[in-house]
Amino acid sequence: KFFRDTDAFDVLTREVLTRLSDQKQRGESIKIWVCACSTGEEAYSLAMAIDNILDENNKQLEIKIFATDIDQASIDIAARGCYPMAVEKDIPQDLLRKYFLKKGNQYQIIPSIRKQIVFARHNVLKDPPFINNDLVSCRNMLIYLSPLLQQKVLAVLLYAVTTEKYLFLGSSENSALIKDNVSEINSKWKIYKKIRETKLSTNYLPDISERRVSKSDKRYPQSPKDARPKVLWDDLKEALNEDLNFAAFYIDQSFMIRESAGSYGRFLTLPKKNLELNLLSMVPTELYLMMSAEIKQSVKEGKTVNLKNIKYRKNDLIYSWHVLIKPSTPYTLIVITETEIIKADPEAPVAFASGAADSNEYIASLESELAEVKGHLQFAIEDLETTNE
Repeated sequence: KFFRDTDAFDVLTREVLTRLSDQKQRGESIKIWVCACSTGEEAYSLAMAIDNILDENNKQLEIKIFATDIDQASIDIAARGCYPMAVEKDIPQDLLRKYFLKKGNQYQIIPSIRKQIVFARHNVLKDPPFINNDLVSCRNMLIYLSPLLQQKVLAVLLYAVTTEKYLFLGSSENSALIKDNVSEINSKWKIYKKIRETKLSTNYLPDISERRVSKSDKRYPQSPKDARPKVLWDDLKEALNEDLNFAAFYIDQSFMIRESAGSYGRFLTLPKKNLELNLLSMVPTELYLMMSAEIKQSVKEGKTVNLKNIKYRKNDLIYSWHVLIKPSTPYTLIVITETEIIKADPEAPVAFASGAADSNEYIASLESELAEVKGHLQFAIEDLETTNE
């Protein structure tokens, strides 16, 4: 439903969206994540509300909305932006005329609004979150989760919000789990402002036994919680996630991230164009070629590779990583550890080093890969010529 809970959207527009518009300078961007977006009405409602504010104030800002859902069919509907005529009863007439086009027996969102939103399939329980957002919206999804999963998802959503920015939940959801890290904008409509930095204190990936149902649902009996005492391994996992500059990923053959743990926000950035959780598109540009070649070589030979002291420069700092690549089936394990941050010498070039070999050996591996590709291309050309003959 568009503009679900009209009063909630009125408060959100007045207390959050207008403030965000006022805080941003001309040309800056407002970044929003709509989690569990279903068929897109919530994401489009936010986009229209913001665009209307900007028009009223004659202000130009870039709007970036990432809308995600676990159901690919819903994502496909949302991306098309076409809805039945019945939606006109949910939308103020001025906005209907401004933001919708009639196409046969449907309404379609105008292109300028559709371009502001990227729809993508995403599992909030397993996939890395979209971070550094001005607003995160997740409404009436948590009520379908068990209390344990609610706690995990809330930790992810709050982590995804930039400090001093906003979180928008459903009116039926229990927000007590985040009360220490937020201030209340509106208690009835569950609108909050994040007041301090948060961490994902534990690996938020769900246990296989956990279900997307409430524990109060008698149709799904829950096994009693394991009351075992805390052991060294528990403290080690907590330290890896909280205190060490570490992140681990499972990637598939296309370099797509399938699972993650640790402080991944420290190492990866979202791609600016296509919204895909591709590891290589999210690492620093300077490391793309090296990591691509080393991962391919490691998988091809079935050998573990350690890349030590690989460096990249960001502003006036040089960062050093240690990267472990361990191929397995069906995914490859990538572990990244930040080993050093030093002040850059503005006149000195950054030297990149591969842990598996020196720079000459690394260049040789790239040349070998290039020769192999050229060989495959030559075979393809010869096959084509034979077919033409």
